[in-house]
Amino acid sequence: MKLFISYARVDKAYCMEIVELLNDHDVWFDSRLHVGTNWWHEILKKVDWCEGFVYLLSPDSVQSSYCQREYEMAKNMGRAIFPVLVRECTMPNHLTEMHYVDISKGVTIESVKSLLASIHHAELSQPHHKQAREKANNTTIDPLEAFTGGMTALQKGLFDDAVFLLKLAKANGYKSPFINIDEVLEEAERYLKSQMEHVERERNYKHIVELIRTPITEKIGWEAFANFRAQYPDYDPENLSKDSKGRILPKPSGGFTLPLLEWCSVPEGKADISDPQKKGRKQTVTVPAFSMSKYLVTNAQFQMFIDDPKGYHNRAWWQFDPNAYASYLRHPFPREIKYDGAERPRTRVTWYEAMAFCQWLSDKLGCPITLYNYAQWVRAYSGDDKRIYPWGNTFDKTRCNTRESQIRIPTVVTRYTNGVSPFGIYDMMGNVWKWSSDISEDTNQAGIHKQIIRGGSFTSPVERADPHFSYDLDPNTFHISIGFRLVKPD
Repeated sequence: MKLFISYARVDKAYCMEIVELLNDHDVWFDSRLHVGTNWWHEILKKVDWCEGFVYLLSPDSVQSSYCQREYEMAKNMGRAIFPVLVRECTMPNHLTEMHYVDISKGVTIESVKSLLASIHHAELSQPHHKQAREKANNTTIDPLEAFTGGMTALQKGLFDDAVFLLKLAKANGYKSPFINIDEVLEEAERYLKSQMEHVERERNYKHIVELIRTPITEKIGWEAFANFRAQYPDYDPENLSKDSKGRILPKPSGGFTLPLLEWCSVPEGKADISDPQKKGRKQTVTVPAFSMSKYLVTNAQFQMFIDDPKGYHNRAWWQFDPNAYASYLRHPFPREIKYDGAERPRTRVTWYEAMAFCQWLSDKLGCPITLYNYAQWVRAYSGDDKRIYPWGNTFDKTRCNTRESQIRIPTVVTRYTNGVSPFGIYDMMGNVWKWSSDISEDTNQAGIHKQIIRGGSFTSPVERADPHFSYDLDPNTFHISIGFRLVKPD
């Protein structure tokens, strides 16, 4: 049977899998690598040529303008429709009553039989084909309309559709004295590539899970998971990496190093923190052992995150919060630094960016990295002897960078050797504010909870650098006086 496969390019791996399964049939699919002015004529010709239309369903394909149009053409021409669910998604209303094959959890013998049986049944009862007859204006591409559609798709995170429409706009002569469409297309393709990698990671993981759950292939599955985990140490939705006691097994670090990244161990101990239920009163809590970065995150460290091809622009690092990826899409590039210097603290980062950096570094180091919480901050700041200041009980402006020091800019993170905390941690007081993992009860105008900063900065009086003083800010906030530091479990 002559089959036309319609799919979103982000699902190309699934498409190739289906092509292999249908090797006894004459299969055609659009690679969409080259989109020219005659592209739509080619699609018309191939839909008219085919006898069956295989529609690969995923969150991207059901929202794709070109997939929808291909489907409408095939349906209007009376072609046999074979929906195949490749990734879980909301089924379109026009397909809810149709029989579909589900391979979203992996290809099984049953799913293959079902698809082949449907195609065989349709082959035995082929209707007479209608010929493709569309008005000429239906094959005309308006470059401005295609460009606008591409930008709308970008805003929605539909990178496959965006690349396709922008290529159409370019091929059909889109011109602007102010916009370089090649640069726009290059950015869209970069995001699409990242999205494709994410989908492929998910697909491979599902196949590994099926191998492990099948007794005769379990050993092969575990070997495959070991190789998978070396590349994706933090992707494990089924918790395959936990041992029989629920402990997470060590992850490979791959020898990655970050300049000036040193850790100071903070042993288990007590911390006196403000009781959220009784304002003004303190409560004593036990803080489990952890490690805190000796220095604030620097310009050089954050630049490595930006420069890594799988760093700042990798969608995976923005999945910790649905609002994080939305924030990234609104502003997909880091802000320029205000103060140069590899060893100065990186400022002008949002809370979302700080957390994305933690996600990236967790993957690089093979262990969970995050931002500190209130109890950890007080414990690292005051130690066992409950110091008023990190170095002791008497304020000294030469030991920190607060307003009293009158330096008025961030200093290098290694400067205050005489101002370290009981555990050897620098800049616990002043220099720049530090984003934390703590969430405020207050929300912004969009209803998103604000995040807490602590520690004061070069613009703050000493009173605001007290470990119990904090501000709550919109997580999209960025400022020349706000940076961050890291913690990890011991």
